[in-house]
Amino acid sequence: MIRLNYMDEFIALAETLSFTAAAQRCFTTSSSLRRHIAEIEEDLGGRLFGRTPHHVSITPADEVAYQSFKRIRNAYEQTCSEVAMLSHGAHGLIKIASPYYWTEDFTEPLVALFTGTEPSCTVQIMSCQILDGEEALISGRADVFVDQKTDHHDPDIICKPFSTQGFSAVVLADDPLAQRERVAFEDLAGRRFVFLDPKPNGVEDMNRQCADLLASHGIEAGSPCFAQQIDTLGITLRECKGVSLMPYAIRRMDRSYPAFVPIEGQQDAVKMCLYYLADNSNPLLPRFLDAATTFPG
Repeated sequence: MIRLNYMDEFIALAETLSFTAAAQRCFTTSSSLRRHIAEIEEDLGGRLFGRTPHHVSITPADEVAYQSFKRIRNAYEQTCSEVAMLSHGAHGLIKIASPYYWTEDFTEPLVALFTGTEPSCTVQIMSCQILDGEEALISGRADVFVDQKTDHHDPDIICKPFSTQGFSAVVLADDPLAQRERVAFEDLAGRRFVFLDPKPNGVEDMNRQCADLLASHGIEAGSPCFAQQIDTLGITLRECKGVSLMPYAIRRMDRSYPAFVPIEGQQDAVKMCLYYLADNSNPLLPRFLDAATTFPG
């Protein structure tokens, strides 16, 4: 029998066509992923991916399995949501996808505002990466996606700003800047900058905004380093002996060795938004959006 998490790994591989990228997305290793894909192929009785030492391709059989697995996962999650809702006697369910580093500063306060006026409703928070959050929205697994403002998303998705936050300079804890309460852009001149790899993280807009901010203060990004994902940012900072610009709430990623120092004059530089599909029919969605209008700041 194929495990549900194996289906998630299969879906990730079908969407990325990279064992490395799929393993990172599913928080596993490439070797484990290869073993799980082989078990799926054995259970289904056929080879699903075309593979060479440096390339993964989709076969017709893979496309059939991919669509089937997506339907199974969506049905399973919908069933879990409905059972949880009925078990708690709730009068409605709204599902929110949110990268975990936004949860404490934004997502949980949003939920508290909503449940304060709708105490009989259930809210389900799904932790995700940025690209996974948008996919959950499009597939119907989430009603709302919480993220910073971006100009690139599906045309059927509506963006509603509800709050702001500032940029911070991210340095290692032993960096002299880590001892400061705030830093100015001038303090960052001559440093090597670290950005997130845009392809697996969906952060092209944030990288561009950071580069534009630096340029507006006469600072060239030069030849930057790229962290594979937000959770490895500190490792890349250590390797490059550099500095990164990140929204201040990312300090919640629970790492002790990077320090997040607010940048002067950037308190509201990043817009935080709620994303939702224009044709979403969940009757709780308008009420959730209305509660968000009272979000402080």
